[in-house]
Amino acid sequence: MTVHSKLKETIANIEAAKANCDTFAEDTDDQMAKQMFRHCAQTLDSTAKQLQDRLKYVESQEPQFTQPPRPR
Repeated sequence: MTVHSKLKETIANIEAAKANCDTFAEDTDDQMAKQMFRHCAQTLDSTAKQLQDRLKYVESQEPQFTQPPRPR
């Protein structure tokens, strides 16, 4: 597995975890839990954005990741 594919997979996993935290925040009536879930979602969103930046850098250094695959 390449760094590129690992980054894409990690970003997808982080985005899924963020969505779960958003759902948990909406589903609870406990204000402390709601605040904690929202904070976790914000942290995950920030982390995903940092990894997206890294992914863009990797793609700029390795053009094969941004070009469509060639037909065989």
